[in-house]
Amino acid sequence: MNVSDNYGALNNKLRDFNADMAVNLIYDQDLFSNTEYSVTPWGLQQELDKFKLLYGNPPIFILENGQRTTSNSSLLDLSRVKYFHGYIGAVLDALRNGSNVKGYFAWSFMDVFELLDGYRSSYGLYYVDRNDPELKRYPKLSAKWYKHFLMGRTSSIELVENEKDPSLVSDLGHLFE
Repeated sequence: MNVSDNYGALNNKLRDFNADMAVNLIYDQDLFSNTEYSVTPWGLQQELDKFKLLYGNPPIFILENGQRTTSNSSLLDLSRVKYFHGYIGAVLDALRNGSNVKGYFAWSFMDVFELLDGYRSSYGLYYVDRNDPELKRYPKLSAKWYKHFLMGRTSSIELVENEKDPSLVSDLGHLFE
């Protein structure tokens, strides 16, 4: 998604939600499909650098940043791990360049009903078994990676371990070179 300034929209007497944002949003993908997003962390870093230069480096909180996968696809969500690894790395690079990022929040803690496509896609770090009356939750590989990252143990992908079945996550490093 590309976001550009549309300050003139605030001068309209009759405004809707989109005009109140005073931005133009350009989507590079179909929001109503269930395909995965392109992984382009350099784009986030460019936008953070642009905010720093054009808008006086305001404090920025990044909300709901995550990778879409098909619902019930797998607990081994390598694409989501790759996505977080890349985008968190881009935020770190922007911070090193002086960007005023104050927070980064993954989308989302667990699989939930998504506004645009219901239960067809999944963004959660935890899978929710909707066939189980107790709605049992299972951590995905991304939850384990994110946990290790937040605890300061590693941001390295190949060190993620699956405590229940180590065979699921052996040497993953070659996937991200």
